Amino acid sequence: MEYCPSDLEKFLSERQKYTSPCLIQNTLSEVAKCVKACHDHKIAHCDIKPSNFLVDKYGRLKIADFGMATMCNRSKPSASFHGTLLFMAPEIFGINYYNPSTADIWAMGVTMYYIVTGQYPFNGLDQRAVKDSVEKGIYNQEPVRDSLLRDLISRCLETDLMYRATIDEVLSHPYFEKTFSHGIMSPNQRSTDNIVRPSIPNGRKLNRNRSHNTFNLSSFSRVRSQIPTIIE
Repeated sequence: MEYCPSDLEKFLSERQKYTSPCLIQNTLSEVAKCVKACHDHKIAHCDIKPSNFLVDKYGRLKIADFGMATMCNRSKPSASFHGTLLFMAPEIFGINYYNPSTADIWAMGVTMYYIVTGQYPFNGLDQRAVKDSVEKGIYNQEPVRDSLLRDLISRCLETDLMYRATIDEVLSHPYFEKTFSHGIMSPNQRSTDNIVRPSIPNGRKLNRNRSHNTFNLSSFSRVRSQIPTIIE
């Protein structure tokens, strides 16, 4: 397993003046490419958040912690209640089945907002307040000054599933046009280089910014069996 000295959450906390538009653009692009690497291989991560993006010695992002991941299956959507509360999509709280890869996009939108503003778009004093905030889908867009970036994040944080962006729509968004023209990845870096081997989480405490999960380890084992194929 490749060693990564830090994670994105810690990286951001150590750099309070994270205001360079180019650096923000690059980081958001890396985040989206990490998610795409999963979705291209029919894997929904189910716990997208800054602390699950590791930063290698070259400053590149690697998505990690597949303890809640599941294989995407359009004919058999998920009914599991898992993820990290502050990053959970509104449909997860419902009584119906949902598409976990679509929920990944919401969590990625929350992650992007956090990278740009240092704040969570949806919050509350307790679990119920957070849930209500998420289900309303109303958040303060003013801290996101770039209009294209504001639109990108809003496409990810769309409560109507018909209008929420796919990962390919995210990566083709006009906000990333200049970024892609300069190339974010190094010439030798593949999309699957954004994945590191999974590990089984130690705990399942319910907390606003901690992961929790209701499916058993057999689901994880099926996903884990696919990871070596992806990254070898």
